[in-house]
Amino acid sequence: MFYDIKYEKYIKNINVDPGMIYFFYNLDKSFYYNFKIDIKIYKDPIDVPDNIYRFIKLTNSFKSIYLNEIIEVNNIEQQNLKIIGSAHSLDFEYEELMSDLPNLLVNLISKTKKLPASFIMDIMLKGNKLANILLNINKLIEKAYKPETEFEDLINSILKILTSDQGAGFDRAILFKKYNENYEVISAKKSMLYFFEYDKCKKANKIEMNILENKNDLELIEEDEKFLNKLKSIKISEKIIKKNDYIKNILIKNKSEKLPLSSMPLITINKLGIVGELAIMPIKLNEKIYGFIICDNKYSLNPISDEQIEIMEYLKKQSSMILENKIAINILKTEAEIDPLCKFRNRNSYEKYIEKLNITDEKSLGIVMIDIDNFKKINDTYGHSYGDEILIKFSDTVRKYIRKTDNIFRIGGDEFIIFLHNTEKEKIKEIIENILKDFKSENTFTFSAGGVIKKDENIYKYLEISDKNLYISKKNGKGILTFS
Repeated sequence: MFYDIKYEKYIKNINVDPGMIYFFYNLDKSFYYNFKIDIKIYKDPIDVPDNIYRFIKLTNSFKSIYLNEIIEVNNIEQQNLKIIGSAHSLDFEYEELMSDLPNLLVNLISKTKKLPASFIMDIMLKGNKLANILLNINKLIEKAYKPETEFEDLINSILKILTSDQGAGFDRAILFKKYNENYEVISAKKSMLYFFEYDKCKKANKIEMNILENKNDLELIEEDEKFLNKLKSIKISEKIIKKNDYIKNILIKNKSEKLPLSSMPLITINKLGIVGELAIMPIKLNEKIYGFIICDNKYSLNPISDEQIEIMEYLKKQSSMILENKIAINILKTEAEIDPLCKFRNRNSYEKYIEKLNITDEKSLGIVMIDIDNFKKINDTYGHSYGDEILIKFSDTVRKYIRKTDNIFRIGGDEFIIFLHNTEKEKIKEIIENILKDFKSENTFTFSAGGVIKKDENIYKYLEISDKNLYISKKNGKGILTFS
């Protein structure tokens, strides 16, 4: 159906609310509803209600709504819009067409018979749910850009969205990560609705709008750990995946889909305790397969809905970008804070760490300053490349003896400082003496060290003491540790 060209620019410029677009998008997917539109439109385009232009624009965009007839009228108030269905029609007079979208929708629902009205409400509820999911994905993006957020925290948040009733609403979400020739379970979460026996289920009696809010609930954390520990030994061989056309094609297409139970290896079905339908969400990062998430409704036994798959697919697309960005941020962070030669944290990172220590009251913190003896002479005699080799050997030796919880920084050419947490003087002396012995036996070179244990809040006082003890060690013959 054609309309006068004088209306064209108004139709092009009219803004259509995303809620209306979402409504007709879902209507297009339905085989049950198709509508014709008859319009009476005023001869002067300036005085035509915006809602008439919106409906014309919608008829140009969606197949479920068709512009059947458009008639020009000479009286503004004669303008009218009629929606014609297979069973009945709806009339909207001029005053109604001049109302805002919420009032227009109220009129639409009030004039609609029970079945179409329930369909409209269903679409509106889906839209609201998607809006809440978008809110939580936005929270996930905010979380990803925080420096303290670990990659594993983001994975856990994605599983939360998949299993929350405010998210995709699956009963379980289980992440398989690709390790060498296998896909192994590394993380898993189940819906809070099924954490406890129903008479003890106090955690799920409240609607949580912010899915990702960190509640630090020890009981929930323990239940999460128990659930994961039951599944952690489960592996699927990559050979089995490659022989399975169904799973292989899903991973290649990189698209979330329902997965027939028969497509899963029987041993995996038994170990996971799968009893009904399942869905798979591939995770591809920087064009490489990271792994996949298996979701099911094991406890409720509900069939997996198209809505769950849609949410899963949307989350997959957003998650890939979020995780890729986090990897890039971590690389930049590493380049900015890690010394490229020794692979210890650098001076810049050290300054930030000291600022952090200055506002904490951590005690029993061992501080050891180290200086490789005669290092300038080593460089002058053997060359800087050889000096670099000595620094690398020293670094490798240190790594043998310090814990992952300890921190070591390269703060100068041959100067290092180690922070050992929750330890005692004798233990620190033992560690440093072992490093010195090992380093000396391999290279015949030595280092001097000055140590102290921090006993109160003033970190700068103890750094000064450690530095003075290092000076004493170098003055008294080198290759020794002075501790106070």
